[in-house]
Amino acid sequence: MNKIKILYVDSQKDYAQELLGYLLEKEYDVKYINSLKDALIENSFHKPDLIITDINLIDGSGLELIKKIKNTNPDIKTFILTKDVEQETLLETIPLKVDSFLFKTETFDNINISIQKLKIRVQIPEEESNLLYDLGHNFLYEKNSFHIIKNENLIPLTAQENSLIEELIKSKGECVSYCTLQNSIGRDNEATIDTLRTVIRKIRKKTYSGIVENQSGIGYRICSHSPIDTSLDFKISNLTDINLKILIIKANSKKSELLAYQLNKFGFICEYVNTMEQAKEVLLSDKFDYIISDLNLPDGECIDLIRELEDLSLVKMIILSTSKDIHYKDYLYFKGILDYVIDVNDVRHLSQTLYKTILKVEENTKFNNVLVIEQSKRICEQIKDLLLPRNYNVDILNELTQAYDLIKTKTYSLVILDLEYESSFEFLIDVKSGIDKTLPFMVLAEGNRNGPSVRQIYKSGASECLRKPIYAEEFILKVDQLIDHSKLIYELMEQKVLIESYKIIVDQSAIISKTNKNGIITYVNEMFCTVSGYDKEELIGKPHSVIRHPDSPAELFEQMWHTIKKEKKIWCGVIKNKTKLGSDYIVQTSIMPLKDSNGNVFEYIALRNDITSVFKK
Repeated sequence: MNKIKILYVDSQKDYAQELLGYLLEKEYDVKYINSLKDALIENSFHKPDLIITDINLIDGSGLELIKKIKNTNPDIKTFILTKDVEQETLLETIPLKVDSFLFKTETFDNINISIQKLKIRVQIPEEESNLLYDLGHNFLYEKNSFHIIKNENLIPLTAQENSLIEELIKSKGECVSYCTLQNSIGRDNEATIDTLRTVIRKIRKKTYSGIVENQSGIGYRICSHSPIDTSLDFKISNLTDINLKILIIKANSKKSELLAYQLNKFGFICEYVNTMEQAKEVLLSDKFDYIISDLNLPDGECIDLIRELEDLSLVKMIILSTSKDIHYKDYLYFKGILDYVIDVNDVRHLSQTLYKTILKVEENTKFNNVLVIEQSKRICEQIKDLLLPRNYNVDILNELTQAYDLIKTKTYSLVILDLEYESSFEFLIDVKSGIDKTLPFMVLAEGNRNGPSVRQIYKSGASECLRKPIYAEEFILKVDQLIDHSKLIYELMEQKVLIESYKIIVDQSAIISKTNKNGIITYVNEMFCTVSGYDKEELIGKPHSVIRHPDSPAELFEQMWHTIKKEKKIWCGVIKNKTKLGSDYIVQTSIMPLKDSNGNVFEYIALRNDITSVFKK
């Protein structure tokens, strides 16, 4: 369940009911309120993670609601969701630091994406944070799992046995009365004392005799219930919504069952078999997204199965084996397997490793175009064998002249270039200097490369240089690293464009200035010049006091400097200034200190709205 707690405040009931239904379908913990007064009461009791409010409410303003809530909880996330808004109202949201401004014309899916982007860290209740319990003698119980685990064995529990163990764990080792336990295992009515004793006998038989102790005449207590904290151990991504089908082929049937059980918790749909022949039968009747297989099976080696599966791009394969068979690794990679994983005894750790491998591939759906410019057909085929199973789109070219036009018309995250082309250095320099300076290049060089050629490769702009022949695992790791870096640069460029857009709209609607830590002006926008009557050249390098009005009290500026310099916080207030010609104007001001990575203030930025007309009325 999505445990993000949302307080949704909206007086437009028809729209609100539709959005409320959508949020409930997405399994948010959401409470809908239609008035400011009731929203303040609801917030004080239930402490939401996110406030979503319309600006216009039946008894006030959504901005007023956000301001009052942020006075007690400044870190709460806030959304403005409204039908329309005037420019003046939009400016009022700036000092409130609203996280997102959305319009009701947007789709509900876009609203959901905005919520997910907040990456709210949900506080998990104490009783839910520890889902794994040590029951003693190496028996582990996972809450709500209907299983007890010991080593590589899954011990199934009936509904009554599961309910009884949960009730005993909940008491934290204290004695639980017979009546309470009889109620916990009764389906419709209270179970009899004989039924309770029978359930306990079955649990003892499945585990060990002392797991549940009888406190004569009082009730029962569980012998051991030590919680194992797994809350920070591993985080599951949204992959749980994909429902990928996985076939597990392992000789050890108990480990197969336990691995399937662990992978099911990540949202996968798992089946398992123990031999290659069983696997072939299952594959004839059903389709799977992934195969996870031991290298050595009771009736042969998995290599034989790989040879029979002509196109591994239709089903992605991960091989499990020991370090003794490591010499097979490169051969298997070039046969199209996705990964080669060392099979460890800790099945929980193994399942997490497999999950991360699959997650990396499934998320590789954009910025995944790779251009290969290589003369050797064999190298080209090897690269395709290594990258296609990992969801990379691979284009192959044999001529440099064709590559120029292709790079100009298609977005690539990586170019792999053969150094043996006569003009390879010129091509690399031309692309980096004239087409895309951020595009990473991986250069493939023959084994006899020397020091000067390697230096020239990197000086020409290459990100990586690898020898031929290709070593599969090294090549895959380098490709993943370079493309991850390419994605990061692209995302930063997108953020830069977004910031520039924000700057444009703010510059057109607010009076902005920046000063160094001593109050010397380093930047002013056009609106600042228009309102103050000064040219930029007259302001840059001057103290900000050049526009101070003599009527403004010194105490006001003392308070402001204490807030932004000593406390390093945002200061908000109303200031009276004077223009170049001596006339006065009044501004609603917000000043924010800008800090470096060590928390030291190096600059201040101020946003102001001219409210002179309000005071003159």
